[in-house]
Amino acid sequence: MGSRRKPIPVETLARITKFYVTNLPDNCSGANLAREVRNFGEIFDIYVARKRDKVGRRFAFVSLLDVKDRREMEKVLSSIRLGEYKLKVNVARFVLEEGEVKEDSVCAFESLHGRSLVLKVCSLEVLQRVKRLLEEMKLGEGEVRCLGGFLILITFRSKEHAKMALGELVGRPELFCSVLVWEGQDLPFERVAWLKVYGIPRAF
Repeated sequence: MGSRRKPIPVETLARITKFYVTNLPDNCSGANLAREVRNFGEIFDIYVARKRDKVGRRFAFVSLLDVKDRREMEKVLSSIRLGEYKLKVNVARFVLEEGEVKEDSVCAFESLHGRSLVLKVCSLEVLQRVKRLLEEMKLGEGEVRCLGGFLILITFRSKEHAKMALGELVGRPELFCSVLVWEGQDLPFERVAWLKVYGIPRAF
């Protein structure tokens, strides 16, 4: 339980959509929730928090793979009933690299404001090498989170460090298409498209 999970491959992160699920019954377990959710999508991870939300309801985070329509999936999952409880579901803003959201993370995001940068990388190759690139730029102390698609969030120790990094990253347009300070603003949802090719194509 105390060991840290292995980082999720970038290719898998790009396929994940995370949903915030609340209004769970008091006795609901991850297995109970999974039994209902798997009827509508492929589950990557389910985390049921021990704490409760601001109005005293139990909540969880459900990560699904390859969701084609997020809003439609919200509606479908919100139709699920666990006994007398009808679920309330919204798309979560972040997909954390560890594949799990800690109990305090919903409120903790406010502490990231001003000392985090949102970057859009220019290619999948850059996304796969981003940690090494940051180390080469002497910015390796930043904590990297993938937000989906080509978007990443880098968090530094202080706002001053973030401002210094901003100047360095803006000067690399061949690597980063856009760089901005994150102050809590909503971010666009993006996904990397994947194609599965079976067999050897014929030569033309």
